[in-house]
Amino acid sequence: MERIDVRRLGPEATEFSWEVTAGALGLETEPAFRHPIKVEIRIRRIADRVIVSGTVGCRVRLECRRCLEEIEDEIKADVAVEYVEGPGSHRKEDVVRDEGADVGTYTPPFVDLRDDLRQVLLMAVTSYPLCGLDCRGLCPSCGTNLNTGSCSCGKGGVETRPVDGASDGRG
Repeated sequence: MERIDVRRLGPEATEFSWEVTAGALGLETEPAFRHPIKVEIRIRRIADRVIVSGTVGCRVRLECRRCLEEIEDEIKADVAVEYVEGPGSHRKEDVVRDEGADVGTYTPPFVDLRDDLRQVLLMAVTSYPLCGLDCRGLCPSCGTNLNTGSCSCGKGGVETRPVDGASDGRG
């Protein structure tokens, strides 16, 4: 369903809704995407332009940046792309239009949404996932997860003073 036949579209919005695997969007090597991806879009065609808007989302598996525990999160992102008829199915330009839509090209009779859906999903994943705002992370000395208990090294993740009288810059 990631390829839409524009010959069946008109100026009135046509709604599409489907689920797709990560592999269908080229995300099979991305470990976060292990759940079905839900796509809900509206598409309309005006002359040689195809306007796509809607949402894409799924559950993702991430690793907490502080304690390294696996967490799951829900992502949902807006899709806003305008396609113009043109040579090849490659991106014509990454220009943001006044309406907030990216501009791409399509080769009739199909618009291929895969690249744009993949990019929207990748941009929606947080770059600093946390299991919680109060995550205490790992002890820098022994590596114990401080959310689940005290560390065995006795330092408890507390910053220690330098050894041998070396200065730590705090005076």
